[in-house]
Amino acid sequence: MKIPRAYPPMNWFRPSPASAALSLAAPPPVVQIVADLPPDAYELIDVTPEAEALRDQYVAARIVSPSYEDDALHVAIATVHRADLVVSWNFKHMLHIDKIRADNAVNLMQGYQAIDIRSPREVVPS
Repeated sequence: MKIPRAYPPMNWFRPSPASAALSLAAPPPVVQIVADLPPDAYELIDVTPEAEALRDQYVAARIVSPSYEDDALHVAIATVHRADLVVSWNFKHMLHIDKIRADNAVNLMQGYQAIDIRSPREVVPS
């Protein structure tokens, strides 16, 4: 599996051709912004054993249940690859202040930096 990450000024993290999943949750203008990214605006990064191990730490800490480990994997991949933030419409499992704080507690205990998680409304100009 490969995950695109946009280049600076901001490293964005989003699931790869899970644009299908994105289009289910995001308003059409946001889906279009993502679809319009030029090929040189992001790089594909691998899901690594290190990211899978960090995901497992989130699940072990009960931040998410095993049935939502894909959400934890998105945060873990972004963390391991030092993305600036995760942009998500997932208000239940990712964009909740207690979940963000818990993710970052695990990140810091595992020697990673804290990561910011925001909704597209916070990062896409209106």
